[in-house]
Parts: sequence; structure tokens; C-alpha cells
Amino acid sequence: MEFRQLGNTDLNVTALGYGAMELRELDASDVRQAEFLLNESLDRGINFIDTSPCYKGSEAFIGKTIAHRRSEYILATKCCCNLTGDGPGHIFNRDTVLSNIENSLKLMKTDYLDLVQIHTPLPGDLGHEDRDETIQTLLSLKDKGIIRYMGISFKNGRSDEAGYPAEYSYISFKEYIKYNVFDTMQLVYGALTPMNELAITKAAHKGIGTIVRGVVKKYYDYYDELFIKAKLDELIENGDNRHSFLIRFALNHSDLDTMIIGTKSLDHLKQNIVATERGKLPDDIYIESKKRLNDIGVTSKDL
Repeated sequence: MEFRQLGNTDLNVTALGYGAMELRELDASDVRQAEFLLNESLDRGINFIDTSPCYKGSEAFIGKTIAHRRSEYILATKCCCNLTGDGPGHIFNRDTVLSNIENSLKLMKTDYLDLVQIHTPLPGDLGHEDRDETIQTLLSLKDKGIIRYMGISFKNGRSDEAGYPAEYSYISFKEYIKYNVFDTMQLVYGALTPMNELAITKAAHKGIGTIVRGVVKKYYDYYDELFIKAKLDELIENGDNRHSFLIRFALNHSDLDTMIIGTKSLDHLKQNIVATERGKLPDDIYIESKKRLNDIGVTSKDL
């Protein structure tokens, strides 16, 4: 599997990462299923795992099933998750950061985290980088070696909101790219949600690693219709399907460092790995795909 350097960090990550969010859909007793998924990911070469305290049960499954293989994977989680059950879903302050990270270390049975991402702040949720307590707390933990790198993960929003799913990444990116403290940024991106294509490139030019999600997710029911309207099925090679086509399309973005795809299905995981191992689309097919999508109005957005 292809490795790519995560921005200016010293982390070399696989182009496909495992998104552990869907582990929250398992019951606490489903340890065996989580064990199969996480160990199969590592056995097949995936070395990047993305999770969050907000994904109930996910961090605990990681600790129970693969903590003994800690040297084999790069572990990314998030912070500012309000786990009390009262108030907003995210609280951007020192106490929440410290509580989240203490709990994450305990649950995942590790004494350090490779990457901690501030979870889904919108513009205005964080203050100036030199004064914001969330940022300064993370920088302090970075100095102590408890976390290695600090990132930021942008929200999807709700399906009934105008910004869903990629625009929240777009508007938040434009604000937080001005900060000089983030090692990584996580955005929504894919062939059918290409709004942030140029944002990924801009981040790369600043040495910021990019993690993308939503590559194969059907955010809307009409995604299959887009394939038909853009005549993308004509461009799918033998051995591929729409799902693998979308994965391979994303690989063609040379400034994208890793994509995280979550699943609770072992078969789905294997399909993702096989598609990634096939590598990026031939350049002529990639260029033609972008042209056809652009012709129907599915395109990136200028910054």
C-alpha cells in the first residue's frame, strides 16, 4: 500500500486509513468483531487509525484489541468532546481538552498520541492562536511529548443544513489556514464532493497534512444519479465498480495525504484495501472524469 508523508510531520501514513467512527455502532460485547476489523486493517498494511472520544466505544475497542500492537500504527484522536451529556456537543476549553486526552490515553492503553485534532470548531469557536486556551493547552501537551502533533477536524453539519457536507470544511478552512499552529487538517473531499480540492493543495503548500473523509460516502440519494449524468460508468475499468472508482479517484490528488474510510464490515474493509492497492486512476481517465463532473456543475470552489 502506498505511503505518503503527512504534511511536514515525520509521520508516513498509508494512503488509506481506518476511520473508527463506525465502531460506535457496535455493542460493548462485540469485541470480537472490532478485533477482526482492527487487526485485519493492520495485517493488510493500514497504519493510520482515526477515532474520537465522541465515537462511543471506539477508543475502548482500540485499547482492548490492538494496544499490544501500538508500534504498528499511527493513532489519531480528537478533543473538545463534551461527554457529560449536558450542554453543547463540543466545548473548546482547557478542562475539556485535558479530560478528553486523559481518558483517551487510558482507554487506548497508550502513553502518547500521535495526533490530536480539535473536533469540529466553526469560525469564531477558537480565539487568536496566541491566546486561545484550547490551542495553548494542546501546545503544552505537545511540548511534554504526550501528543506528537496537533490538528483540526472540520464538521459536516446536518443533512438539512445548507453547508452540508463539504461547505463547513471550506468556510472553516479559510479561517483556520491563517493560524500557524496546525500540523494537519481534516476535510470532506471526494469526486462527488470536490469543493475542497484547492484547499487541500493550499494546505500542502503550507506544509499542513491533509486527512480527508467522505470519499465514498453517499451524502445524498442522488449520488448514483451523478454517475449516470456525468457518464462516469463509461470510464470505470474492468475489475472496478463505483465504490473502488471513487477511492482510486481520490488517490490522484497528489496533495492529499490520507483518506479515512470507516466500516464495521470486514468485507467492506477488504474492498477498500483492494481498491487502494490498485492505485490511482490512469491520468487520462482522471482528467476526463473531472471534465465530465465539471460539465454537470460538480467542481471545486476557489478560495
